[in-house]
Amino acid sequence: MADDSTQSGMDYSEHDRTYDGFLALTKIGMVHVITIVVALAIFGFGGPWSFTLGVLTLLLALVSAAIGMASKGSVVPPSVVLALAFVFFVLSVAT
Repeated sequence: MADDSTQSGMDYSEHDRTYDGFLALTKIGMVHVITIVVALAIFGFGGPWSFTLGVLTLLLALVSAAIGMASKGSVVPPSVVLALAFVFFVLSVAT
């Protein structure tokens, strides 16, 4: 027969913590991937400074993703680098 106990084997607080971590990593990952795509556009469409700005964008993206993960899922550092990458793209295309 089935056990009629009302206790659950699930640890819901751990489940919530894991889910929150997954969402934070997903948000940071999405912003990071968009930044990489912008860096590739800088490499492809840029002017004479495109290589330097593209490498700088990639390095800043790596550092900001690490900072975002270390600060428990903050999307602010990767978002700042994404905005800076768009500025780099405009600067590299305009020259």
